[in-house]
Amino acid sequence: MRNHRLALAALLLSATPALATPSDDFQKLLDEHFEWVLRENPGFARSLGQDRDPTGTGDVSLAAEDRRAAQEGVFLKRLDAIPDAGLSPVQRTDKAILRRLLAESIEGNGYGQRTILFTSYSNPWQSAAGQGERGGFRTKPDYANYLARLEKYPATNDELIAITRQAIKGGYVQPCVSLAGFEKTITGVIAEDATKSRFYIPFTRAKPADATDAEWAALQNRARRVITTTLNPAYAKAAAFYRSEYAPKCAKAAGVSAQPGGAKYYAFRIRQLTTTNLSADQIHEIGLDEVARIRTEMEKVAKAAGFPTREAYVSDLRTNPKYYPKSADELMAAAALQAKRIDGLMPGYFNRLPRLPYGLKAIPAETAEGTTTAYYGPGNPPLGLAGHYYVIV
Repeated sequence: MRNHRLALAALLLSATPALATPSDDFQKLLDEHFEWVLRENPGFARSLGQDRDPTGTGDVSLAAEDRRAAQEGVFLKRLDAIPDAGLSPVQRTDKAILRRLLAESIEGNGYGQRTILFTSYSNPWQSAAGQGERGGFRTKPDYANYLARLEKYPATNDELIAITRQAIKGGYVQPCVSLAGFEKTITGVIAEDATKSRFYIPFTRAKPADATDAEWAALQNRARRVITTTLNPAYAKAAAFYRSEYAPKCAKAAGVSAQPGGAKYYAFRIRQLTTTNLSADQIHEIGLDEVARIRTEMEKVAKAAGFPTREAYVSDLRTNPKYYPKSADELMAAAALQAKRIDGLMPGYFNRLPRLPYGLKAIPAETAEGTTTAYYGPGNPPLGLAGHYYVIV
């Protein structure tokens, strides 16, 4: 979003008041909406280097979601009142994007599926455990604020459990088949030795320049205490809830269509994710066509590699020892080599490339079983954080 605050400031300094134009109204709305987003999402604001509430954790309750949806309705009404005729082409595009985001957020809040807080790929317990890996630790207050946020976690944990109880009651639960090993994504965060906890990672680095040795030692001691007496019990509580209440109620049928209102919600998600009005059957047909196209390409690749069929090629890929590193270090070395080779090819495909570098990291052991083989985690220049390619080792 473009920022015209300097232009608006110049107008305010003008001796003769001027009537606001549609362009002015739209920019004002953009600014107000963005500021509201930052206030409602302290973690997101922090990631942009625009911290509004250093110790804020945000309100995850359904009541807060309803309140936010109501405010989005106010923004949407104001947005619709701004005529396109007075906007630049870029502003018209921004308006259309913002309108879609607001409308979809409001609609999404009306479905019972909003109570589904986790999947086999991501969950709030892993997200919380990753806070210390996201950068932004430069000064003594950064560390103190981080600990203050962690001390508030039990309340957030209780809210997550309460919402998930509503999900169970409403029939909005994940399929049993997708939850193999899920409990470990919670229990795997619990560390008997606090210094081995993912939450402790920031305190394994060199002390910040503005902290004395005594102050740094005090922060480290506080971190160990928070992990042992606050976080570990909260995670144990979440794991016990999952084990005793959620897992026994997991869905026997796979797919959102089996949930209450599932067909309508599925249609909404198709519109949201494809930006089309295609039906589920039409999307499925496109998928089948793509599978057939890709299979034909794979047959060509297999023959070029010296195999009679795609199946023979796949079998070799799955069984040939040369494709299987013998250690985690060997796997990471192979991934690093391929990553650099790919980097060298990128300018041949793209004229504009990202300036932010990326590194390699192992996917946390407690999530490896239920997640994809590898994925990318975005970086954050304001916080001094590179992107990372995460690999199962």
